[in-house]
Amino acid sequence: MMNDACAPPAPGRGERPARPAPAARWRRGVAVVANPAAGRLRGGRSRGRLDAVARRLGAPVLGLDCASAPEFRRCVGEASREFDVLLVAGGDGTFTDALNSERGPAALGYLPFGTGNALAWALGLPGAREGYLERVRRGAGRPVGVMRVDGVRKAFFASIGIDALTVRKYNEARLGHGLGRYALAFAAALAEHDPADLEIRVGGAVRRVPRALATIVSKHPFYGYGLRVNRGAITDPCLHVRAYNRSRLASLKALAAAALRVAPTTGVFHRGTAFTIVCDRDQALQLDGEWGGTGREFQFELLPEGVRLIL
Repeated sequence: MMNDACAPPAPGRGERPARPAPAARWRRGVAVVANPAAGRLRGGRSRGRLDAVARRLGAPVLGLDCASAPEFRRCVGEASREFDVLLVAGGDGTFTDALNSERGPAALGYLPFGTGNALAWALGLPGAREGYLERVRRGAGRPVGVMRVDGVRKAFFASIGIDALTVRKYNEARLGHGLGRYALAFAAALAEHDPADLEIRVGGAVRRVPRALATIVSKHPFYGYGLRVNRGAITDPCLHVRAYNRSRLASLKALAAAALRVAPTTGVFHRGTAFTIVCDRDQALQLDGEWGGTGREFQFELLPEGVRLIL
């Protein structure tokens, strides 16, 4: 018998045979991953809209049978290895869950079904959804930076202070929905909030803010409901931080700018890629509309090209 010059040598005594190289995994196009806990997916009309988008894209809908948040995150992780694009249907918190759960190279798109849908405004989705779905279908993802908070969780928008406390009050409220419920939650947070003297530390430089009402750290400038509360755009290669103290005039100016969707000019502003915020007492933290706990020191850093995003 002739020897095959391309065949690997037989293993010696006591050696294990070499494992065959894994076959390349076949990846498919688009999948819709939906959070069954998202506010607007609980109604039949919204489910019909979700199914219509999935049919247009020729995409399966995954995640609606998940019974818990950990199960939904596992679903996203598995789907990110199998599909080229995941279209995340839900609110800002759902998208951030997906951002922190993906384990493959899938690009992420966003289909807003939440309450505030800040990311929808950052992506320019209101009034432009048809063109966006076409970009999803083509898989036209672009590398975009994200922030990492305290070395662990990735996010696009964070805040410290009364805004974060409002998120907790909103989640605790049992009545109402949307802006009305948010207004009641904000009033309850305003009565409870204890402003902190804080420092924004960047390298060796320190910027001090006495009696800080709210500190916003963002990769995009929008809060829920299209309120613009910071500068910048989601594609900027930096983070934007803006701190407001408990000045009535500054607060009124900030609210007016947010409502008009123009870049605010009040407060202490900084732009950079890494910084630490230190408070003299415990303050609440929220990340993309989700409760993030309390603390006195928070670290923020930019992860360049942290996600491939459909813009």
